Amino acid sequence: MKKTIFLINIILLSVIVLTSCSNDIDKSIQGDWISVSASQKEGTTDFLDSFNFVNILEEEMNFRYLSSEQLVDKTKRVLSSSNEKVKYELNENILLINNNQYEFEINNNEMTIKNSDIEVLYIRE
Repeated sequence: MKKTIFLINIILLSVIVLTSCSNDIDKSIQGDWISVSASQKEGTTDFLDSFNFVNILEEEMNFRYLSSEQLVDKTKRVLSSSNEKVKYELNENILLINNNQYEFEINNNEMTIKNSDIEVLYIRE
């Protein structure tokens, strides 16, 4: 009886730990991200190369273009009025956007999304 209770506790603890790790990744990707560098294989096109700003929500990504407008005494950042909303799926280090698969890595306030055609480095806004 004690062994069964012990085994059940170990299983429950494992499930909780694994679930919380997945939620941490899901939460860490959410927010506003600005593209700071990108490299792309010559002759290829990719969805990510059209935007330099992304707002990531729980189930969707909103891609936009961010530009700067010079005012008299300061620079103002302007987001384009048009945006591209897409659903995404995150599974460990694989990100699925518009049926395209990307490797995904996040460290502190930097995020890299890449596949064989493109690699984009984002920083958290």
